[in-house]
Amino acid sequence: MRKLSFVKGAAAAAAIAVAGPVATMPAVAQIPPGMAIPGLPGMLAPIELTDQLVVQFIAGYPTIAPALETVGERYNVPEGNDAAAAMAAMAMLGQATAELNAIVTPFGFTDFTQYSSVMTAVLSAFAFASPDLTAQERAMMLQFMPPFMVPTDANVAVVAAHYAELEVLLDE
Repeated sequence: MRKLSFVKGAAAAAAIAVAGPVATMPAVAQIPPGMAIPGLPGMLAPIELTDQLVVQFIAGYPTIAPALETVGERYNVPEGNDAAAAMAAMAMLGQATAELNAIVTPFGFTDFTQYSSVMTAVLSAFAFASPDLTAQERAMMLQFMPPFMVPTDANVAVVAAHYAELEVLLDE
């Protein structure tokens, strides 16, 4: 019996976590990159990944992840398994905006919103880029993911090129 990686499950859980706010919205097959979804923060807008964005994510993640946790603790951001709600709460805090931007900009991101979009896109694509992903697992993820969270084939291809690096990085 093959063990699914924690990250694959976490990526799917992170994607599913945002399903609550979109439950009342009509399903959409695909939202073009850069186009926001009404009622959802800009950080959840789909983004077309490039190799450079994935490299920036890989370079920054070891520093950014713990720094964001520290900011979250300082501002009492809700904990739990709803990562999207926690990120949205952090981004909505005006006092934290400058701190969040300062954490991610040294790694080439324009701001925390862009970093959040890239992180969401990388994690979603990572779940689908797994070389041992079965058709049954893929179908199950597609069943529970909101359509706008399903990665494009192009995003999966970009992430697949860095899969080994990401697997080590995210499994730590």
